[in-house]
Amino acid sequence: MSEERSKHEFTCDFGGGVKATATIDVHVLRQGRGKSQFLSVVWEGKRNSSHFAAYRDWMLAVQQQAAELLPGRILWAIQIDPRTTEYFALEPGQPPKRLPSPGT
Repeated sequence: MSEERSKHEFTCDFGGGVKATATIDVHVLRQGRGKSQFLSVVWEGKRNSSHFAAYRDWMLAVQQQAAELLPGRILWAIQIDPRTTEYFALEPGQPPKRLPSPGT
């Protein structure tokens, strides 16, 4: 896979001049199999809490694309508030599956 083809960019326009862009480098993702990895997101504009639900849904779709590109299983977590974190398992060809929180 060429270096150019290994990078996939995803952009979400939240309206009001607020956009977010995430880049998945498949080559780096494959090298890090089995290790914790973070997907960086670059923001434009001033985001606020009203964007969170759309951001969560968008990132879930981006993580699903990462699972398809890898291909492989990805475990993803997002902190909803200081006391709540949601966990998901994402696999190629399958809808995202929300996992129970640890300790529940």
